[in-house]
Amino acid sequence: IAIHYEHTDEKKVVYIYIKRRGNAHYEPWLVRAPSALLARVGAHGMGLYAARRFKPEDIIGKYEGTVVNTYESREHALDSPLVHSVARHGANKLRLMRSPGGGWDVINGDGAPLPNLSLVNDPHGTRFHANVHVSEWGYMRATATIPPFDLTKPLDQNIGSELKDSYGDEFWQIHSRLGTREVPLEV
Repeated sequence: IAIHYEHTDEKKVVYIYIKRRGNAHYEPWLVRAPSALLARVGAHGMGLYAARRFKPEDIIGKYEGTVVNTYESREHALDSPLVHSVARHGANKLRLMRSPGGGWDVINGDGAPLPNLSLVNDPHGTRFHANVHVSEWGYMRATATIPPFDLTKPLDQNIGSELKDSYGDEFWQIHSRLGTREVPLEV
């Protein structure tokens, strides 16, 4: 649901609601808005914020997307020409997760359905720390207390509410190799 928010160019943010098992009503869960974290490093993009207070170990959701391919090991996935090709073509929401059938799936979170967990950004290169973690099975949990988004404050004052996850060395390894002799940008 789009909610008026004076502190963005679009003058709105999008609230994502869920209906938890045993509950008769939907409740605010997450907020999709421009990322205050990315703005701090001079980049632009969307982020996800807590719409309610999360405490450590609260499950936020399951990371979803399109399975790029399944590999027998993490190492095979990281060395895969297909994974490098997908990354070369702009996919920056890739995650390795255990496959239900065994092995490891490379999941592309671009265009993932609500709650859009692929919009959670990495605090890499900032003074901020991750406040969520995605398990090897794809479940995102809070690792710290995360306060709710405050509609009366600008985005930079809501940065504590923004969900932040360390993408891990594997992600940065793939993306830092792009454009090198090892993984050229040309197809």
